[in-house]
Amino acid sequence: MSKFYAAVGGDLSDVLERLEDLDIVKFYLPGFENDPSYTVLMQSLKDGDRQRAFRAAHTLKGLSYNFGLDRLGNCAAALCRAMREGQSPSPELLRQLTEEYECVIDAIHELINGI
Repeated sequence: MSKFYAAVGGDLSDVLERLEDLDIVKFYLPGFENDPSYTVLMQSLKDGDRQRAFRAAHTLKGLSYNFGLDRLGNCAAALCRAMREGQSPSPELLRQLTEEYECVIDAIHELINGI
């Protein structure tokens, strides 16, 4: 798990403080990739549905922070801030969000294959 959290820019001790049990993290973390928030966010931005995009970004932020996926959570938080201020997310922020999301998904796959 330490290797996973190092790869995604998170802190395992912070997650364990919040969730209190490593088995809980191991059980629920693999399901992160099944959450539709990222896909809904990107599709909503493409469709111009800012309200739905904001809700998806906010959900992604919460899930990310709860699992200690700090870099992804920070990107989602920046996206929420921009949208809350009425700004469109910059292409750079969206690129960074996508890179972090893909990093998390790849690390989850490595974790699953290593368990």
